[in-house]
Amino acid sequence: MRQVILALAALLLCAVPALAQRIDRQGVPYRVWDVDAGFGFHSMASTDASAGDTETYYADWTPSWATSFDAGYFWNHHLKTEIGLTLLPRYYDTEREQVVLPGGLSGFTYVTSRVRQTQLTLAGTWQFLDNTFAHPYVSAGARVALLDIDAQREPYATVITSSTPSRYFTIPTVTRDRTDVRVRPFLAFGSKSYFSERSFVRPELVLGFNETGLSQIGGRLVFGLDF
Repeated sequence: MRQVILALAALLLCAVPALAQRIDRQGVPYRVWDVDAGFGFHSMASTDASAGDTETYYADWTPSWATSFDAGYFWNHHLKTEIGLTLLPRYYDTEREQVVLPGGLSGFTYVTSRVRQTQLTLAGTWQFLDNTFAHPYVSAGARVALLDIDAQREPYATVITSSTPSRYFTIPTVTRDRTDVRVRPFLAFGSKSYFSERSFVRPELVLGFNETGLSQIGGRLVFGLDF
């Protein structure tokens, strides 16, 4: 997290030589940088939210609130590149795990994980219209998810056979801590509307994808400044 924040700070420092306004094709000046912060919701399919290789045990989708921060640079009055950070609250995931017991028996237990997911977004944006109150836009890019996973295996296992009743065995508790990285392409659609010459609001719809199709959907409302 500290490295991500430092990277964002470095990006903003690079803006110092480019603070002067530029001129669009109609001779109207525009500002080349914008920054914003916002909030909204973000829901992920189990394939993106799960702590393991299988789908989460409780639900197919994991909805939550989200907080986001962005910094963007306009190469001209339509094309912008943007870097952002989305913070999601901690959530829990439970998976079933096969274990081998003494005597060659095969049983199963459950692993409960506490997951904190942070997403770094890298995007290119095309902003439509010139010098209007509201500018519709479309964005495309990648969401790089960092999953901080604190997993703990339950201290018991269950053996089920067709010929005998279920049996329960005590097994060692196992704790596993790791960080997973998952990269997902995304599309976003929104409109940048101005309160004044420099301040704006933009509602946005976000769609993320993996190899199986739609895997993330979110909506947010952000407030920002041009400079």
